[in-house]
Amino acid sequence: MRASAPLSGFVDMLLGLPWYYHILFIFVMSLTGGICLFLVIRWLLNVLHDRMRAERVMVCSVVAKRTSAERGITGRKVKHYITFEFRDKTRKELCVDQGQFGEVIEGDKGKLTYQGSRYKAFTRVINLSQGGQNG
Repeated sequence: MRASAPLSGFVDMLLGLPWYYHILFIFVMSLTGGICLFLVIRWLLNVLHDRMRAERVMVCSVVAKRTSAERGITGRKVKHYITFEFRDKTRKELCVDQGQFGEVIEGDKGKLTYQGSRYKAFTRVINLSQGGQNG
């Protein structure tokens, strides 16, 4: 069966190429598809792993904040990160949205709720015995 008129020139060109170009094309397309499939599976496993983990609530303090700007195909994307330090001196950095990033300052103490690598909430604890009262 013959290709339609607009495609016939393209098909004739492809058929006229040496055999190793066909092999190279198949290799490149397979490699590209394999990489895409690998990235999707890795992302899906990460999401499932986070959802299977128990939600934890821990007392901690905010020790650092940072912002990361990335440029992609659809434009600029800004990610906000907060580093929390627990009582046992271990630290965990979590990605948060812009609203939460603005509400928390370094030195805040409170209860962090997270699940795997997903930030859920931070509830600030105000200690009134250390000068938080007037008069």
